[in-house]
Amino acid sequence: MFDYLQKFKKLPHYLQNVVENPYAMKTISKLEDKYGIDLAPLIIKIMVKQIPFATFEFYLRDEFKISIERAINIKQDLSKKLFYKILDYLQGVEAKNKIKKDLKPNIDNLEKVKKQVNQNVNQEIILTRDAKRFLIKIEKALNFRLKPILRQRLLNIIKTYERGVRNKLDTKLALEKAQEYGGLGFTKEIADNIIDILSGEEKAVKPVKFNRQIKEQIKQINKNFKKIYPPTPAIIIKPKKPIIIEENKEKQETVKQKDIKKNEIRTKKENIIKSDYKINQAFKVWQRDRALRGKIKIEDIKSPVKLIGPIEELKLMDLKSFRRLSNIPCQAKEKIKDKINLLSEEDFSKKIQGIKAFRSSPLNKIYLSIGNKSMETGQSIDEVINARIKKGIPTLTKEEFKAIMELNKSLRF
Repeated sequence: MFDYLQKFKKLPHYLQNVVENPYAMKTISKLEDKYGIDLAPLIIKIMVKQIPFATFEFYLRDEFKISIERAINIKQDLSKKLFYKILDYLQGVEAKNKIKKDLKPNIDNLEKVKKQVNQNVNQEIILTRDAKRFLIKIEKALNFRLKPILRQRLLNIIKTYERGVRNKLDTKLALEKAQEYGGLGFTKEIADNIIDILSGEEKAVKPVKFNRQIKEQIKQINKNFKKIYPPTPAIIIKPKKPIIIEENKEKQETVKQKDIKKNEIRTKKENIIKSDYKINQAFKVWQRDRALRGKIKIEDIKSPVKLIGPIEELKLMDLKSFRRLSNIPCQAKEKIKDKINLLSEEDFSKKIQGIKAFRSSPLNKIYLSIGNKSMETGQSIDEVINARIKKGIPTLTKEEFKAIMELNKSLRF
Protein backbone atom coordinates (compact mmCIF):
# COMPACT_ATOMS: atom_id res chain seq x y z
CA MET A 1 0.00 0.00 0.00
CA PHE A 2 2.86 2.40 0.85
CA ASP A 3 5.34 1.09 -1.75
CA TYR A 4 5.62 4.53 -3.30
CA LEU A 5 6.69 6.01 0.08
CA GLN A 6 9.50 3.45 0.41
CA LYS A 7 10.62 4.22 -3.16
CA PHE A 8 10.52 7.95 -2.35
CA LYS A 9 12.84 7.44 0.66
CA LYS A 10 15.38 5.74 -1.64
CA LEU A 11 15.53 8.78 -3.99
CA PRO A 12 18.59 11.08 -3.77
CA HIS A 13 18.38 13.77 -1.10
CA TYR A 14 18.21 16.66 -3.59
CA LEU A 15 15.09 15.14 -5.22
CA GLN A 16 13.39 14.57 -1.84
CA ASN A 17 14.17 18.16 -0.86
CA VAL A 18 12.22 19.49 -3.89
CA VAL A 19 8.90 18.53 -2.23
CA GLU A 20 9.92 18.41 1.47
CA ASN A 21 11.31 21.91 2.03
CA PRO A 22 9.09 24.48 3.85
CA TYR A 23 8.46 26.54 0.68
CA ALA A 24 7.28 23.43 -1.22
CA MET A 25 4.99 22.37 1.66
CA LYS A 26 3.29 25.81 1.62
CA THR A 27 2.95 25.66 -2.18
CA ILE A 28 1.32 22.20 -2.05
CA SER A 29 -1.09 23.35 0.68
CA LYS A 30 -2.11 26.41 -1.39
CA LEU A 31 -2.70 24.32 -4.52
CA GLU A 32 -4.78 21.82 -2.52
CA ASP A 33 -6.96 24.66 -1.21
CA LYS A 34 -7.24 26.15 -4.70
CA TYR A 35 -8.31 22.96 -6.51
CA GLY A 36 -9.84 20.93 -3.63
CA ILE A 37 -7.73 17.82 -4.38
CA ASP A 38 -5.25 15.97 -2.10
CA LEU A 39 -2.15 16.50 -4.24
CA ALA A 40 0.51 15.35 -1.71
CA PRO A 41 0.30 11.56 -2.41
CA LEU A 42 0.03 12.22 -6.17
CA ILE A 43 3.19 14.38 -6.05
CA ILE A 44 5.15 11.59 -4.33
CA LYS A 45 3.90 9.09 -6.95
CA ILE A 46 5.07 11.48 -9.69
CA MET A 47 8.50 11.76 -8.00
CA VAL A 48 8.94 7.96 -8.06
CA LYS A 49 7.47 7.88 -11.63
CA GLN A 50 4.54 5.71 -10.60
CA ILE A 51 2.35 8.31 -12.34
CA PRO A 52 3.96 9.64 -15.60
CA PHE A 53 4.08 13.44 -15.45
CA ALA A 54 3.80 13.65 -19.25
CA THR A 55 0.20 12.31 -19.10
CA PHE A 56 -0.69 13.63 -15.63
CA GLU A 57 -3.64 15.74 -16.87
CA PHE A 58 -5.39 12.64 -18.29
CA TYR A 59 -4.83 10.80 -14.99
CA LEU A 60 -6.48 13.69 -13.08
CA ARG A 61 -9.40 13.80 -15.50
CA ASP A 62 -10.11 10.05 -15.22
CA GLU A 63 -9.41 9.68 -11.49
CA PHE A 64 -11.17 12.79 -10.11
CA LYS A 65 -13.79 13.30 -12.89
CA ILE A 66 -12.75 16.88 -13.61
CA SER A 67 -12.54 18.77 -16.91
CA ILE A 68 -9.38 18.48 -19.00
CA GLU A 69 -8.90 22.30 -18.81
CA ARG A 70 -8.84 22.17 -14.98
CA ALA A 71 -6.43 19.21 -15.06
CA ILE A 72 -4.08 21.10 -17.44
CA ASN A 73 -4.12 24.12 -15.08
CA ILE A 74 -3.11 21.88 -12.14
CA LYS A 75 -0.24 20.40 -14.17
CA GLN A 76 0.97 23.86 -15.26
CA ASP A 77 0.90 25.16 -11.66
CA LEU A 78 2.93 22.16 -10.48
CA SER A 79 5.45 22.67 -13.31
CA LYS A 80 5.92 26.40 -12.58
CA LYS A 81 5.77 26.40 -8.77
CA LEU A 82 7.16 23.01 -7.71
CA PHE A 83 8.79 20.90 -10.45
CA TYR A 84 10.53 23.70 -12.36
CA LYS A 85 13.99 22.47 -11.27
CA ILE A 86 13.50 18.78 -12.08
CA LEU A 87 11.43 18.73 -15.27
CA ASP A 88 14.33 17.02 -17.04
CA TYR A 89 14.29 14.27 -14.40
CA LEU A 90 10.49 13.81 -14.65
CA GLN A 91 10.62 13.69 -18.47
CA GLY A 92 13.82 11.61 -18.53
CA VAL A 93 12.27 8.66 -20.36
CA GLU A 94 11.03 10.81 -23.24
CA ALA A 95 14.39 12.59 -23.48
CA LYS A 96 16.26 9.28 -23.70
CA ASN A 97 13.92 8.06 -26.47
CA LYS A 98 14.53 11.25 -28.45
CA ILE A 99 18.29 10.82 -28.13
CA LYS A 100 18.05 7.20 -29.34
CA LYS A 101 16.07 8.30 -32.40
CA ASP A 102 18.31 11.25 -33.24
CA LEU A 103 21.70 9.58 -32.78
CA LYS A 104 22.52 7.25 -35.66
CA PRO A 105 25.75 5.25 -35.86
CA ASN A 106 27.64 7.48 -38.29
CA ILE A 107 30.78 9.62 -38.17
CA ASP A 108 28.91 12.98 -38.18
CA ASN A 109 26.99 12.14 -35.01
CA LEU A 110 30.16 10.92 -33.27
CA GLU A 111 31.85 14.24 -34.02
CA LYS A 112 28.80 16.10 -32.68
CA VAL A 113 28.94 14.08 -29.47
CA LYS A 114 32.67 14.79 -29.09
CA LYS A 115 32.08 18.53 -29.60
CA GLN A 116 29.26 18.48 -27.05
CA VAL A 117 31.46 16.68 -24.51
CA ASN A 118 34.28 19.18 -25.05
CA GLN A 119 31.85 22.09 -24.66
CA ASN A 120 30.53 20.62 -21.39
CA VAL A 121 34.09 20.15 -20.07
CA ASN A 122 35.02 23.73 -21.04
CA GLN A 123 31.84 25.07 -19.42
CA GLU A 124 32.65 23.20 -16.19
CA ILE A 125 36.21 24.60 -16.18
CA ILE A 126 34.91 28.15 -16.73
CA LEU A 127 32.23 27.67 -14.03
CA THR A 128 34.82 26.44 -11.50
CA ARG A 129 37.13 29.35 -12.34
CA ASP A 130 34.29 31.90 -11.91
CA ALA A 131 33.17 30.27 -8.64
CA LYS A 132 36.74 30.53 -7.26
CA ARG A 133 36.86 34.21 -8.23
CA PHE A 134 33.60 34.82 -6.37
CA LEU A 135 35.00 32.93 -3.36
CA ILE A 136 38.12 35.12 -3.27
CA LYS A 137 35.95 38.23 -3.70
CA ILE A 138 33.70 37.15 -0.78
CA GLU A 139 36.70 36.47 1.49
CA LYS A 140 38.23 39.86 0.65
CA ALA A 141 34.98 41.80 1.02
CA LEU A 142 34.02 40.21 4.34
CA ASN A 143 37.62 39.71 5.54
CA PHE A 144 37.44 36.10 6.77
CA ARG A 145 39.02 32.70 6.13
CA LEU A 146 37.28 29.34 6.56
CA LYS A 147 38.59 25.84 7.25
CA PRO A 148 39.47 23.94 4.00
CA ILE A 149 36.42 21.62 4.21
CA LEU A 150 34.01 24.53 4.89
CA ARG A 151 35.70 26.52 2.10
CA GLN A 152 35.02 23.65 -0.34
CA ARG A 153 31.36 23.58 0.78
CA LEU A 154 31.04 27.31 0.09
CA LEU A 155 32.64 26.81 -3.35
CA ASN A 156 30.12 24.05 -4.18
CA ILE A 157 27.19 26.28 -3.10
CA ILE A 158 28.51 29.11 -5.33
CA LYS A 159 28.74 26.64 -8.25
CA THR A 160 25.14 25.50 -7.85
CA TYR A 161 24.01 29.15 -7.74
CA GLU A 162 25.98 29.99 -10.90
CA ARG A 163 24.68 26.85 -12.64
CA GLY A 164 21.07 27.87 -11.82
CA VAL A 165 20.37 24.82 -9.68
CA ARG A 166 19.73 27.06 -6.64
CA ASN A 167 17.96 30.41 -6.61
CA LYS A 168 18.70 33.16 -4.05
CA LEU A 169 16.38 31.69 -1.41
CA ASP A 170 17.79 28.14 -1.75
CA THR A 171 21.37 29.47 -1.64
CA LYS A 172 20.60 31.46 1.52
CA LEU A 173 19.06 28.40 3.18
CA ALA A 174 22.15 26.31 2.27
CA LEU A 175 24.47 28.98 3.78
CA GLU A 176 22.44 29.15 7.02
CA LYS A 177 21.92 25.38 7.37
CA ALA A 178 23.70 23.73 10.33
CA GLN A 179 27.15 22.21 9.65
CA GLU A 180 26.13 18.74 10.83
CA TYR A 181 23.48 18.70 8.06
CA GLY A 182 25.93 19.67 5.29
CA GLY A 183 25.58 23.47 5.52
CA LEU A 184 27.93 26.22 6.76
CA GLY A 185 26.05 27.52 9.82
CA PHE A 186 26.34 31.20 8.74
CA THR A 187 24.26 33.86 10.44
CA LYS A 188 21.55 35.73 8.49
CA GLU A 189 23.80 38.82 8.12
CA ILE A 190 26.74 36.89 6.59
CA ALA A 191 24.41 34.95 4.25
CA ASP A 192 22.76 38.22 3.06
CA ASN A 193 26.17 39.77 2.31
CA ILE A 194 27.28 36.72 0.31
CA ILE A 195 24.03 36.76 -1.72
CA ASP A 196 24.59 40.48 -2.45
CA ILE A 197 28.11 39.75 -3.77
CA LEU A 198 26.91 36.82 -5.92
CA SER A 199 24.09 38.88 -7.42
CA GLY A 200 26.43 41.82 -8.15
CA GLU A 201 25.13 44.11 -5.39
CA GLU A 202 28.51 44.63 -3.68
CA LYS A 203 27.58 48.16 -2.53
CA ALA A 204 25.11 46.62 -0.08
CA VAL A 205 27.96 44.92 1.82
CA LYS A 206 28.74 46.76 5.08
CA PRO A 207 32.31 48.09 5.60
CA VAL A 208 35.10 47.37 8.14
CA LYS A 209 33.11 47.79 11.39
CA PHE A 210 30.79 44.96 10.42
CA ASN A 211 33.82 42.88 9.34
CA ARG A 212 34.96 42.69 12.98
CA GLN A 213 31.64 41.11 13.93
CA ILE A 214 31.97 38.73 10.96
CA LYS A 215 35.49 37.71 12.10
CA GLU A 216 34.15 36.76 15.53
CA GLN A 217 31.25 34.84 13.95
CA ILE A 218 33.62 32.98 11.56
CA LYS A 219 35.88 32.03 14.51
CA GLN A 220 32.83 30.60 16.27
CA ILE A 221 31.81 28.69 13.08
CA ASN A 222 35.31 27.17 12.81
CA LYS A 223 35.19 26.20 16.52
CA ASN A 224 31.80 24.53 16.02
CA PHE A 225 33.26 22.61 13.07
CA LYS A 226 36.00 21.22 15.37
CA LYS A 227 33.39 20.11 17.90
CA ILE A 228 31.21 18.37 15.26
CA TYR A 229 34.14 16.82 13.39
CA PRO A 230 36.95 16.23 15.94
CA PRO A 231 40.40 15.22 14.62
CA THR A 232 40.97 11.51 14.16
CA PRO A 233 42.86 9.93 17.07
CA ALA A 234 46.48 8.93 16.58
CA ILE A 235 47.08 5.28 15.69
CA ILE A 236 48.92 3.47 18.49
CA ILE A 237 51.28 0.79 17.20
CA LYS A 238 51.54 -2.06 19.65
CA PRO A 239 55.02 -3.57 20.16
CA LYS A 240 55.55 -6.91 18.50
CA LYS A 241 55.74 -10.04 20.63
CA PRO A 242 59.25 -11.47 21.10
CA ILE A 243 60.19 -14.28 18.74
CA ILE A 244 60.25 -17.66 20.53
CA ILE A 245 63.13 -20.00 19.74
CA GLU A 246 61.89 -23.33 18.31
CA GLU A 247 63.67 -25.42 21.02
CA ASN A 248 61.73 -23.75 23.88
CA LYS A 249 58.36 -23.79 22.06
CA GLU A 250 57.37 -27.29 23.22
CA LYS A 251 58.26 -26.59 26.86
CA GLN A 252 56.29 -23.32 26.90
CA GLU A 253 53.25 -24.97 25.29
CA THR A 254 53.18 -27.79 27.88
CA VAL A 255 53.41 -25.22 30.73
CA LYS A 256 50.54 -23.22 29.20
CA GLN A 257 48.35 -26.31 28.88
CA LYS A 258 48.94 -27.21 32.55
CA ASP A 259 48.05 -23.66 33.64
CA ILE A 260 44.84 -23.75 31.55
CA LYS A 261 43.78 -27.08 33.12
CA LYS A 262 44.44 -25.76 36.65
CA ASN A 263 42.35 -22.64 35.94
CA GLU A 264 39.48 -24.74 34.55
CA ILE A 265 39.44 -26.99 37.65
CA ARG A 266 39.53 -23.96 39.96
CA THR A 267 36.61 -22.22 38.16
CA LYS A 268 34.52 -25.43 38.26
CA LYS A 269 35.05 -25.76 42.03
CA GLU A 270 34.13 -22.11 42.58
CA ASN A 271 30.95 -22.49 40.48
CA ILE A 272 29.90 -25.62 42.46
CA ILE A 273 30.42 -23.81 45.80
CA LYS A 274 28.44 -20.76 44.56
CA SER A 275 25.56 -22.88 43.26
CA ASP A 276 25.38 -24.87 46.56
CA TYR A 277 25.30 -21.63 48.52
CA LYS A 278 22.49 -20.21 46.34
CA ILE A 279 20.44 -23.45 46.71
CA ASN A 280 20.81 -23.38 50.49
CA GLN A 281 19.79 -19.72 50.67
CA ALA A 282 16.75 -20.29 48.44
CA PHE A 283 15.68 -23.31 50.54
CA LYS A 284 15.93 -21.28 53.75
CA VAL A 285 13.79 -18.50 52.27
CA TRP A 286 11.21 -21.06 51.09
CA GLN A 287 11.01 -22.65 54.55
CA ARG A 288 10.61 -19.26 56.23
CA ASP A 289 7.86 -18.15 53.85
CA ARG A 290 6.04 -21.44 54.29
CA ALA A 291 6.17 -21.17 58.08
CA LEU A 292 4.91 -17.58 58.06
CA ARG A 293 2.16 -17.82 55.44
CA GLY A 294 1.29 -21.50 55.25
CA LYS A 295 1.14 -21.35 51.44
CA ILE A 296 3.62 -20.36 48.79
CA LYS A 297 2.59 -17.26 46.90
CA ILE A 298 2.96 -17.58 43.14
CA GLU A 299 3.43 -14.17 41.58
CA ASP A 300 1.88 -13.35 38.21
CA ILE A 301 4.20 -13.38 35.23
CA LYS A 302 4.32 -9.86 33.87
CA SER A 303 4.71 -9.41 30.16
CA PRO A 304 7.50 -7.00 29.14
CA VAL A 305 6.44 -3.43 28.38
CA LYS A 306 6.54 -2.70 24.65
CA LEU A 307 7.60 0.76 23.52
CA ILE A 308 5.59 2.14 20.61
CA GLY A 309 6.28 5.04 18.28
CA PRO A 310 3.97 7.96 17.43
CA ILE A 311 2.53 6.23 14.32
CA GLU A 312 1.67 3.06 16.30
CA GLU A 313 0.21 5.26 19.07
CA LEU A 314 -2.12 6.93 16.55
CA LYS A 315 -3.08 3.55 15.07
CA LEU A 316 -4.00 2.16 18.53
CA MET A 317 -5.84 5.33 19.67
CA ASP A 318 -9.10 4.26 21.36
CA LEU A 319 -11.73 6.01 23.49
CA LYS A 320 -9.82 5.55 26.78
CA SER A 321 -6.51 6.86 25.42
CA PHE A 322 -8.33 9.83 23.79
CA ARG A 323 -9.94 10.78 27.11
CA ARG A 324 -6.63 10.24 28.88
CA LEU A 325 -5.09 13.00 26.72
CA SER A 326 -7.50 15.57 28.19
CA ASN A 327 -10.94 15.83 29.82
CA ILE A 328 -11.82 18.55 27.30
CA PRO A 329 -12.33 17.03 23.79
CA CYS A 330 -11.00 20.11 21.94
CA GLN A 331 -7.71 19.96 23.84
CA ALA A 332 -7.38 16.22 23.18
CA LYS A 333 -8.02 16.90 19.48
CA GLU A 334 -5.22 19.54 19.41
CA LYS A 335 -2.78 17.10 21.03
CA ILE A 336 -3.44 14.51 18.29
CA LYS A 337 -2.97 17.25 15.67
CA ASP A 338 0.36 18.25 17.28
CA LYS A 339 1.57 14.62 17.08
CA ILE A 340 0.84 14.52 13.33
CA ASN A 341 2.50 17.94 12.78
CA LEU A 342 5.64 16.70 14.56
CA LEU A 343 5.73 13.75 12.16
CA SER A 344 5.56 16.13 9.17
CA GLU A 345 8.56 18.10 10.52
CA GLU A 346 10.59 14.88 10.67
CA ASP A 347 9.53 13.56 7.25
CA PHE A 348 6.64 14.41 4.90
CA SER A 349 5.98 10.72 4.18
CA LYS A 350 5.67 10.03 7.94
CA LYS A 351 2.87 12.62 8.15
CA ILE A 352 0.92 10.63 5.54
CA GLN A 353 1.50 7.40 7.51
CA GLY A 354 0.33 9.15 10.72
CA ILE A 355 -2.93 10.34 9.11
CA LYS A 356 -3.59 6.86 7.67
CA ALA A 357 -2.87 5.32 11.09
CA PHE A 358 -5.33 7.62 12.89
CA ARG A 359 -8.05 6.99 10.29
CA SER A 360 -7.74 3.23 10.94
CA SER A 361 -7.77 3.66 14.76
CA PRO A 362 -10.58 2.24 17.00
CA LEU A 363 -11.50 5.83 17.99
CA ASN A 364 -12.10 6.92 14.39
CA LYS A 365 -14.05 3.70 13.70
CA ILE A 366 -16.50 4.58 16.52
CA TYR A 367 -16.86 8.07 15.01
CA LEU A 368 -17.56 6.60 11.54
CA SER A 369 -20.08 4.04 12.89
CA ILE A 370 -22.07 6.82 14.64
CA GLY A 371 -22.06 8.96 11.47
CA ASN A 372 -23.08 6.02 9.22
CA LYS A 373 -25.89 5.00 11.59
CA SER A 374 -27.23 8.55 11.60
CA MET A 375 -27.23 8.68 7.77
CA GLU A 376 -28.84 5.22 7.38
CA THR A 377 -31.68 5.68 9.91
CA GLY A 378 -32.20 9.44 9.54
CA GLN A 379 -31.71 9.92 13.30
CA SER A 380 -29.79 12.82 14.80
CA ILE A 381 -26.31 12.28 16.27
CA ASP A 382 -27.70 12.76 19.81
CA GLU A 383 -30.31 10.01 19.27
CA VAL A 384 -27.70 7.58 17.93
CA ILE A 385 -25.38 8.28 20.89
CA ASN A 386 -28.21 7.80 23.44
CA ALA A 387 -29.20 4.50 21.77
CA ARG A 388 -25.62 3.23 22.03
CA ILE A 389 -25.45 4.22 25.71
CA LYS A 390 -28.66 2.26 26.47
CA LYS A 391 -27.27 -0.84 24.71
CA GLY A 392 -23.97 -0.52 26.63
CA ILE A 393 -21.89 0.01 23.46
CA PRO A 394 -18.78 2.22 23.84
CA THR A 395 -19.64 5.62 22.36
CA LEU A 396 -18.52 9.21 22.01
CA THR A 397 -20.20 12.20 23.62
CA LYS A 398 -21.61 14.93 21.41
CA GLU A 399 -18.58 17.19 22.13
CA GLU A 400 -16.14 14.36 21.37
CA PHE A 401 -17.93 13.61 18.08
CA LYS A 402 -17.66 17.28 17.03
CA ALA A 403 -13.96 17.42 18.01
CA ILE A 404 -13.08 14.33 15.93
CA MET A 405 -15.15 15.63 13.00
CA GLU A 406 -13.11 18.89 13.05
CA LEU A 407 -9.87 16.91 13.34
CA ASN A 408 -10.71 14.78 10.27
CA LYS A 409 -11.54 17.92 8.27
CA SER A 410 -8.16 19.49 9.13
CA LEU A 411 -6.11 16.38 8.30
CA ARG A 412 -4.94 16.33 4.71
CA PHE A 413 -2.15 14.54 2.90
